[in-house]
Amino acid sequence: MCFIQRISLGGIIQHTSRIFDLKGPLFYMISANQVILCVLCVISEILTFAGISKFSDPTIIVSRSYMSLIRQLGVVAVLLLFGAGSSLAQERIVFGAESTLVIEGTSNKSDWSVSADSLSGWVELSIDSDGVPSIHGVELRVVVKKMSGGRGPIMDRLMLRALKANEYKEIVYELLRAETTRVEGVSPDSFSVVTKGNLTIAGETRQIEMIVGVRASGVGTMVFRGSHALKMSDFGMKPPTALFGALHTKDDVVVHFEMVVEHD
Repeated sequence: MCFIQRISLGGIIQHTSRIFDLKGPLFYMISANQVILCVLCVISEILTFAGISKFSDPTIIVSRSYMSLIRQLGVVAVLLLFGAGSSLAQERIVFGAESTLVIEGTSNKSDWSVSADSLSGWVELSIDSDGVPSIHGVELRVVVKKMSGGRGPIMDRLMLRALKANEYKEIVYELLRAETTRVEGVSPDSFSVVTKGNLTIAGETRQIEMIVGVRASGVGTMVFRGSHALKMSDFGMKPPTALFGALHTKDDVVVHFEMVVEHD
């Protein structure tokens, strides 16, 4: 014999209105099944009014098998509600003007570096109740022809040529995955982020992994700092030479960056 449970429309409305006073995850967990039951009740009332349903009172009859289905739908509703909440918490923030990126290398004569005078990009993040940031996306673009160094116009020209600046206007980084952990014993506002992303230089894209340090600095300010060693030849670049080979740079370079964002 099939178990029958009668659920009053008035009772559902009363319970549903009561739970609106609750906050946080408890609200979502309670309201999911109640909302579904309310929807079923409204459908029943419409059918009754239209003369299609045989029920003449404002109640709905739900068998035990239907209750199992409702519980499953409730789980789905909770997941959707939690997903909507987390997506609303995500914030996309552009990098501040004080952000920097520097490429450093060596040659048979001396060390050299070039800095990005024009960069743009954003980070998409959310911060949990413990204050730990989760990085959901990053895009960084550096205008190649706006890069310059302190070694004079000859070195700048050599680096722009190696970077194929006339063909490829930008250096681009796009995040694929990130995992954040708090750095213990340093500061409660210091975090380490293990990242994987695509780096495109001189038209060649390579997947790189980096550990990025994140520090909350002041109210609403967050600083992302890191470095990554790479070879120019990995991106199809030839290390620059000059003076008929008397000056030649090494293949290995290191990219240093510090990105600053202001969040709410």
